[in-house]
Amino acid sequence: MSRAGSLARVLARASAATLLALVVPRPAAACTWCVASAFGDRSFNWPYLSLILAPFMVGAAIVIVLARSARFDPRAFVTRLVARDAAGDAPETIKETI
Repeated sequence: MSRAGSLARVLARASAATLLALVVPRPAAACTWCVASAFGDRSFNWPYLSLILAPFMVGAAIVIVLARSARFDPRAFVTRLVARDAAGDAPETIKETI
């Protein structure tokens, strides 16, 4: 057996083993900070989601408090919008686009 033949065989086996090691699925490793957290690796994103949504919830609460203090009636508002749209457009409204 020649040296070139045995070297080619060894290289073929090594590349096949490397390719197999890259293709075979293995568990994803998390960073040590995520694994060591109290939430474990599964529900670690929930605190971030709540922190992202918190400003919107505070803003909604402010809008609700201001609307209630101004005695805003959503039913009357919708009734006025529907009545305005049902009346149709004024005849002088230009309906063409340039």
